[in-house]
Amino acid sequence: MRIVVPLDGSTTAEYALGPAATLARAQSEVGSVALVRVVRSVVFPFQSEIANPMEAAIEASQDYLREITLRPSLEGLKVEHYVITSGTSVAKGLQEFSQRHQADFVVMSSRGRSGLAQTLLGSVAEEFAHMTAIPTLFIHPQQMFWERHAESPGLRVLVPLDGTSTAEAILAPALRLARSFNGSLRLLRVLRTPNAGSIAERDQMQVAKEYLANVHRLIVAEGIPCETTLATGDPASQILAQVEQSATPIDLIALATRARSEIERILDGSVSSQILRHAHRPILILHPQG
Repeated sequence: MRIVVPLDGSTTAEYALGPAATLARAQSEVGSVALVRVVRSVVFPFQSEIANPMEAAIEASQDYLREITLRPSLEGLKVEHYVITSGTSVAKGLQEFSQRHQADFVVMSSRGRSGLAQTLLGSVAEEFAHMTAIPTLFIHPQQMFWERHAESPGLRVLVPLDGTSTAEAILAPALRLARSFNGSLRLLRVLRTPNAGSIAERDQMQVAKEYLANVHRLIVAEGIPCETTLATGDPASQILAQVEQSATPIDLIALATRARSEIERILDGSVSSQILRHAHRPILILHPQG
């Protein structure tokens, strides 16, 4: 498994190192970790005391990443480090690097000082999340559960689905994480029911139940424990309720970022803001291509 960890020089961004190392070690063949820092290619409109500011920035970034490779949390892993430049955007530079590196996962902190470690609602990370087909795990620095699962496996993953193949694209990486940590999935289907109690609603509920049952059978056939939940109402409220009120705690939310139905609403606008601001859980995001 190849894991990319974007860093910006902040201690907050470096929080992603622990989860990335834990994920790499959880594989049958220990994975590799690529540390990457993106330096923007900019034209300085003024005379600098530094002869070549870009060269200096790249050299400083190389020194920083070399120091990071020596961290105890990465001991025993194959760790590489890269400084890349981008003339367009930091997110685009990261996307191109991750594709060239054939990364299986990107792991990044959801808050930091600048650049790649901005909150998921910030421009860089949000742009990256909506352009890359590589599963990306966003972790808030204050969420300490990951270390717990390194000692006591049992990662519980909530997967909201809307019945489309686009939303189902998140299942493969979610399964991979669950398998790595002896975990389980909970499939969630949320229906908006403006005509509560009507025949149309009952039919819609039956179709949704059959859909969840079919996906459930596929997950169980992969050897992963799975349960299903069918809810009605506002999607964001129901997802948050599953996370915060479930008798069996949810450790991670896995979402596809593009679909022409409820998932699109979840990740675009007020619904996504509610989830990302209030879920207080790591979020695995995938932007399916095509």
